[in-house]
Amino acid sequence: MYNFVSFLAMIFSFGGNALVNLKLKVGFLIWIVSNVLWIVVNFMSTFPNWFQIAMFVVYAAFNVWGWLAWKHKEKAEQERIDELRRKLRMEIEQEFKEKYNLK
Repeated sequence: MYNFVSFLAMIFSFGGNALVNLKLKVGFLIWIVSNVLWIVVNFMSTFPNWFQIAMFVVYAAFNVWGWLAWKHKEKAEQERIDELRRKLRMEIEQEFKEKYNLK
């Protein structure tokens, strides 16, 4: 069982890393799963490594932080895009009105 959980933790670690490198936000969630699995692995060992457990708890917190920051950044970028679209639409409407003498 120990080796199986270790194997799963390794696969999730690689997958989470790869997804974040591909700029996919879901990678953070996969990494959180891998960190939880590594914590379980450490508890399953004969002598739990408390420093590694602490490290993986901090890594999981960093991944939550990264996921939330990414989510916030996406929202801010979308708001910026929407504002630019509104401005462009207003400029086009203004040019159209001026060109065809509409008011």
